[in-house]
Amino acid sequence: MEDTHTSDEDGLTEEAWEIKVTIKMKCKMAGPWQTSIILKLIALQTKLAGIWRPAGKTHLIDIGYGFFIMRFDTLMD
Repeated sequence: MEDTHTSDEDGLTEEAWEIKVTIKMKCKMAGPWQTSIILKLIALQTKLAGIWRPAGKTHLIDIGYGFFIMRFDTLMD
């Protein structure tokens, strides 16, 4: 009998999964990120903060490939 599932070198199959998320769940997941933006930085965080002059603290999170999420403590920023 032949196996109908194919896999690549990583051991992953070609099967697709679908996860349904309600609007309420999306809002709850997005809550902590509502005051965030995704950036591709060339300079340091301090240089950006000097130009932008945010009122509150900023947090920089590396998400790979030279991109960062900058999270702000205040909605005003």
